[in-house]
Parts: sequence; C-alpha cells; structure tokens
Amino acid sequence: MRMSDEWMEKYHNEIDKFAQETKEFHEHDLSRKDYKGISGGFGSYAQRDDQEHMVRLRLTGGKLDRENLEFLANLVDRYNIKRLKMSTCETIQLHDLSYDQVAPIIWEAADHGIYTKAGGGDNPRNVMVSPLSGVQEGEAFDVNPYADAVAEYTLSVCHDFKMPRKLKIAFSNGVDDSVHATFRDMGFIANPDGTFKLYICGGLGNDHKMGVLMEENLDPKEILYYVRGMIDFFCQFGNYKNRAKARTRFLQETMEPEKLKEEYFRIVDGLKAKGGLDLYKVEEKNIDKQGEGTIVSARVLPQKQKELFSVEYHPIGGVLPTEMPRKMLELLEKMPGVEIRIG
Repeated sequence: MRMSDEWMEKYHNEIDKFAQETKEFHEHDLSRKDYKGISGGFGSYAQRDDQEHMVRLRLTGGKLDRENLEFLANLVDRYNIKRLKMSTCETIQLHDLSYDQVAPIIWEAADHGIYTKAGGGDNPRNVMVSPLSGVQEGEAFDVNPYADAVAEYTLSVCHDFKMPRKLKIAFSNGVDDSVHATFRDMGFIANPDGTFKLYICGGLGNDHKMGVLMEENLDPKEILYYVRGMIDFFCQFGNYKNRAKARTRFLQETMEPEKLKEEYFRIVDGLKAKGGLDLYKVEEKNIDKQGEGTIVSARVLPQKQKELFSVEYHPIGGVLPTEMPRKMLELLEKMPGVEIRIG
C-alpha cells in the first residue's frame, strides 16, 4: 500500500513531532497518561518499564510478502530487536525498543509502505482477513482486495475525525471466520453470489455482543459507504464520556435494534446520495503457479489451486523468534510466488 504524497508529507511531519514527544516522555517531561494518548495514534506504547517501547506494524489481512519480510528481517538486524510478537489483529509488534528507536522505525516503515498510523488509540485498526482467503477450498471468493481498499480508505481519512474508541473491521471469506467477523465492530462475510453479509456493533471482551445483521446481500462496490457510515455513526452515537462503554457493542444497550438500524442506514443513505466512494477497480489476485503431487500432514492444507498447499506454523504464545524472519526469507528464495499470512 502506498499513500499519497500529500498524506505522506503530513505523516512525516507528525512523526517528527512524535519523536520529540517520545524524548519528552523519556525525560519525564510528559506523563505516561498524556504520552499514551499521543503514542497510540502511531501504533506505539511505552511498556511497563518506561525505558522500553513497542511499535505495531499494520499489515492488512496479515499479509507479509517477500519484500515486507525482507524489510522486517533487516529491521531486526539493524536495530537489534529482541522480541517480535504477532497480534490477534494480524499485525507484528516490535518490543523492548529504546525511546530513540521508535520514531526512526516508524519513519522507515512508512517509506517502505508499512504504516503504524492508527495502529492503536481511537482509530480504525488493522483490517483483518481470513488467513487463507484466496486459496482456501470452499470459500465464496477472495476478500483480500476489498480489505485492502478499506484499509487504504480508513488510513487516508483517519486525520478527519475523532472517534470515542477503536474500530475493528474484519472480512471473512465465507469459510474461515477465525477473524470473528460476526463479533467485530464491523464484519463482512462473503456470500457465494459475490455479495457480503454485514454485521455491526459486535465485540468480544467484557459484555460481549454478537453483531447486528445489517445487510444480507451488500453490493461490494458500496463497501466504503458502509465503512464511512460506521465511522460517522460511531462518532455521532458513541460514548465519549466513559471509555469503558465507548465501544460500538455498547450501542446495542443504548439503542433498540430497529433504532440502531434506522440511524445507521440514515447516515449510509446520505453518503450514497453524495456519492464518490464507489469501488469499481477491485481485482482478485491470480495464482497461476503449478504444483504436483500430494502431501498428508496435520500442518499442511491443500489449497483450492490444484496441487498447491499452505503450511501452518504456530510460534508459542505468538512470539516469533527474532531469527525467524531471516530464516523464512532464505527459505522463500527457493519458492517463487509464496506469501506469508499472519492468522
């Protein structure tokens, strides 16, 4: 993903300012609470030990191609990173960083097309996708292109609003719902006819709620209207006073289902009337690689592409050994067209 030159210029200026604020926090001129309110918007937090920090790399759908894997491996080597962790939102977190490593890493990642912007704090977070979307047997269709479009859009407008809390968006390919699309702030589930089911205002955690079904057959080209509508809906009706109640699932407690639907569709219909958010150019990735033979293993899954396979790897506790990105990169040099996904 590459953002516009105008967006990047603004982001670079923000990173420069954040670098100074991180220094002020390190020198105890900025409180932990005030710093957290700033750093979250950059996908970074101070750890329990104030001397160590975390940076979260947004990877839409957890996709880690060869180029990004090489960038990660080089980052680990150059900054002597001691701990990598994969998050439940399909991102990679760099832990135990010194304060003066934070901004340079964020800057380098942005120039490489990986953004930490809105990776934390009160923002639309990393867009999640069924890990095997595009290759899984029995799926409705590959939802990755739509997730990519939503990720690019939410990043492009994240400067324009202040939400009560975070917003998590997930896309399910219709087979694998390990991303819990029905229990997210916004969840799209692929239908065999090429449309989506849409659930909103769900969430796991305290007072968990299944999302409210909004649409049975949502036209994919209208997805961005519904996403922006969800942002505006949350900004209008979300709880700005009590952070413990400032997630979309609590709107199910303050609004009756019919009222919730009425207000949400009022906002979405207004956006549709204005226009400008239609998705027309969305292309599914074509996999034309040829394989041969069969494999039988609990960790090897046959793909929908004949004689191609996916291999599962489960690091204990989601902690990825720091030498693994380099080892994987060396392994992939012998395997053209292979991609890593974080589940």
